[in-house]
Amino acid sequence: VPWLESAVSMARGNCRFIAVSEATAAQWRPRVDARVVHNGVHPDRWPVGPGGPRALWSGRLVPEKAPHQALLAARRAGMPLDLVGPVGDPAYVEAQVRPLLDRSTGPSTDSEACYRYLGHLGQRELARTVGRACVAVLTPAWEEPFGLVAVEALSTGTPVAAYARGALPEILGPTTGRLAIPDDPDSLATAMRDAAGLDRAGVRAGAAAFGLPAMVDAYEQLYAEAVGD
Repeated sequence: VPWLESAVSMARGNCRFIAVSEATAAQWRPRVDARVVHNGVHPDRWPVGPGGPRALWSGRLVPEKAPHQALLAARRAGMPLDLVGPVGDPAYVEAQVRPLLDRSTGPSTDSEACYRYLGHLGQRELARTVGRACVAVLTPAWEEPFGLVAVEALSTGTPVAAYARGALPEILGPTTGRLAIPDDPDSLATAMRDAAGLDRAGVRAGAAAFGLPAMVDAYEQLYAEAVGD
């Protein structure tokens, strides 16, 4: 990683390197021996929701996040699904996403539609929407360093079904979600059905390890160690 090598070469004195996941730290080694502090979300901004009948995919609508894969998996699972987020690549969305939606123009408010695009929501409305989902679906097409969308969903009590890429295997456990074979909509469909049956209270409890308080505590400990040295 050229930028990382440049940063290491310019570092002076007692430097500490922090990665947001074991997956990221593994990519940095052996150039850098990094400690891991997972990202965290504020639990109060993602209150527990009641769940509901629909699955949800949220994020930027771009090829590297592959929302069309979520639609393919939802159709195979027989589950209705909503997409939420900004359109980051209009050409990709027109070519691969809109043909899989029930309606082809603009955000849909049709409650009867099975496969809808709800548009780009504000944080509070997004949190409510995530909390009303039966399962949150993540379809990364690359090795994402972390996965805040997964932690946000867990915080609302919504279990997660995701491709096993990047840090997602570190975030999801038996009580919080299910992992699927990357780029395999059939495997993801099975993961969606299984995850949707998980206990929402257990899912919320599993999010505590990735809350803002846990992240702050970890950084404070590292700062204390650095000062002590």
